[in-house]
Parts: sequence; C-alpha cells; structure tokens
Amino acid sequence: MYRFKSILLVLFLVPLLLCAQKKPFKVGDRVNISVDCYNEADSKTATLIPDNKYTLVFNYNWGAKDRDGKDSIAKIETALTRILDLYKISNIRLICFSYDKGDNYEQWLQYVKTAKPFKTRKEVKIEWYNTNDYAEVNKTLRKIFNKVTLIGPDGKVMAESDAVLGFENEMKAIPGIANTKLKAKLLTDSSGVRIPLVKTAVSFIYEAKADTFAITKTDEFGDFELTMPENENSNYELMVMHNDNRPVSVILAAQNGAEIATFSKGAKSFKYKLLKADVNRLNEIETKDITLAFSNFKKSTVNELRVIEYIVYSLGKSSIEKPAEAVLNKVVTIMKENPKVRLEITSHTDSQGDDATNLALSEKRNQAVIAYIVAKGIKKNRITGVGKGETMIRNRCHNNVECLDKEHEYNRRTEFNFSKE
Repeated sequence: MYRFKSILLVLFLVPLLLCAQKKPFKVGDRVNISVDCYNEADSKTATLIPDNKYTLVFNYNWGAKDRDGKDSIAKIETALTRILDLYKISNIRLICFSYDKGDNYEQWLQYVKTAKPFKTRKEVKIEWYNTNDYAEVNKTLRKIFNKVTLIGPDGKVMAESDAVLGFENEMKAIPGIANTKLKAKLLTDSSGVRIPLVKTAVSFIYEAKADTFAITKTDEFGDFELTMPENENSNYELMVMHNDNRPVSVILAAQNGAEIATFSKGAKSFKYKLLKADVNRLNEIETKDITLAFSNFKKSTVNELRVIEYIVYSLGKSSIEKPAEAVLNKVVTIMKENPKVRLEITSHTDSQGDDATNLALSEKRNQAVIAYIVAKGIKKNRITGVGKGETMIRNRCHNNVECLDKEHEYNRRTEFNFSKE
C-alpha cells in the first residue's frame, strides 16, 4: 500500500517536474512547476511556483538532528527578515518543504499546527508542506531546489544557496531588487471627474524582455507601492489590463494627488514607460530644502525662485507655531543675507469647509507669516503677499470630492517666491 501511494503521488507531478533538470535551479533559470505534498491539515495538495509573488523556498528535514533540522527554522526566519527589511519586498511567499515519515511526520504536523514558529508579518504568506518521505518526491525536490532559493514573481531564480548562512551572504548581490520604493496612485476619468482606480492590478514590467518584476493591487484609495529594480537605466513599464474594473483611462499620480502622466491605451492594456525622473517626483514632490534651493538660485542667472512649504496650523487658526518657526527662520536668514532680494508670499487652504471662510483664513495666515518675518528685522517693503483660499486646488480634491488627508494636505501650502532686483 505504501509503495502504491508513493507511485500515485509521483504521478501527480507535472511533466516538467518528472523530467526534472539534472542540476538544481541556478540564478537566472526559470521555475514553472507543480508539486504535490501534504499541508499542515494533513491533506495532499498541489503547490504552484511561481504565482506572481516573490517566493522563498526552504528545504529542510524537521526530524533531523543536524543543520537541516527544525533548528534551522530560526535561521531562515532571520534571512527572511533581512530580505523584507533590506530589499523592501512587500509581498513574499515562504514555502517550507520538509521530508519526514512516521512519528516525525506526526510531530511535524503537531508542530506547524500549534507552534507557528515564524513571527506573523503581513508581507509574508507562509506555506508548510511535507513529502511524508515519499522517496521519489524527496529526490526530485532536493534535486531541483537548493537549501534556500529565492524566486521572482515571473519565476526567475534570483538567489540560491546550499546553506542559510551562505544565502545571507548571497543576498547582497540579488539582482532585480533595490531600496527605492515607488509610491503612487492610479486615477481614472469619470465624466470629467478624477476618481481613484481601486482594487486594480498593476504590473511592473522590464520592457526589453517583457519580464514582470512585480504585481500588486491598488487599495480602496487607488494607492499602491512597488519596489524598483537596481538597474535604473533600463526601460520599465507600468501596465493595467483593460478588463480590470474596465477603466476608460489610467492616470499616474503621486499619493498626494499630484498628477504625473497618462497611460497609453493599447489593444489589451494601458501602459506607461516609467522614467527615473518620474520616480524621483513621485517620492519627493516639492520637498527641496529652502536654503539649498536658494543657494542654487543665487548662483544662477534665473530671476525668480518659487519654493513651496507645508506650514502646519491648528485647525481654523492662523497663529505661527513652533514647527512653522523653523521654516520661517530659514526665510529670515535668506532675506538678511541677501538685502536686494524681494519676497512674495501666497497662502492656500484645501477645499474642506466654506469657500469664503477658507479665503479669509488664508489671508490671516498670510499676514501672520509676513508679521513674523518683519518682527525678525526684515523691512516690510521687501515683502508682499496674498491669501488665495481654495481657489488654486492642485489635485482632484475640489468641493464635495472625498479625499484622503494626504491629498488635502497637498493643497494646504505656503509659496515663497524670491526675486532678484
């Protein structure tokens, strides 16, 4: 009966696995397999690799008393934590394959049901499988997977090692993963109104080879995050399929609502070629230091410089508080060191509340800023200013449009416009 079950289990392996390669998967190889093993519920199930997630395959033997045993689980958890923290992968699948039989298999079942040895992390989906010591499956898995193997969403092997410690060293050279996190939003046009494109799949593609580096979904606000590859000079595209919520258009924006570009519509999908400048703009929308910006402006032949600052006020108030003083003191220093420079200040509010009230509030705040600078010794005739309330909203968040606070915050700003005489 045991031999019959072994043969039956092997028959469930896909042909690709049956004619498995003679050597283990190496970096650059493609994985496309299905493996039948037992899960933590003691049920035989097929696991597919890849499945549009980063996948970390971990081979061990729970019942062993050497480095391949259950003690190695803690080591792979350390390696997993490093992957998440160092490379900022936001969606990873950890597959733990163990090779046990008899009492050891039963003990493994009890262990994974109750102990839950890995810390719970929302970025990680952990899957436990055991071959139950079916010899052919053991042989096949050990042949094609090393001790630790990292596989990309498209099935490409990114790193592998015959030891957890060796894998930790290999991680420094993993291709295709970098520290840059792309934070963006997808919008679509609905009868002339911008609305978030929610719960929509976004693919990140290496254009030259049509490789998919990552797939994610926008949340209920249209926001998403993706990790940029290391090779920033390559051509990358964002892709949204037509049949995903059936959008009529796709607009790329920063999460604060600042629009960046419009996707091109093809036969089956919307695509946008992502530039390095787009990545920089998405992650640092108008966050340049005012002192550094002025230093560069002073050396240039340009006559005007506009710098935007997000000055925080108490709700409905116009008084200058401590956080705002740090910004305004930089402005004062600039004005003192450059007596021939003039300054125009413009204050804006978001669209929340009454239009007339917001206009009056922005004017009060503008006058408070001017008064603070004058009180520090700058002549008033060098400064002009105006409050514009919500008359110059910079994103979709006009009256009666539901927006996140970070989108409203993008409109709550003070603009400092320096000019040379």
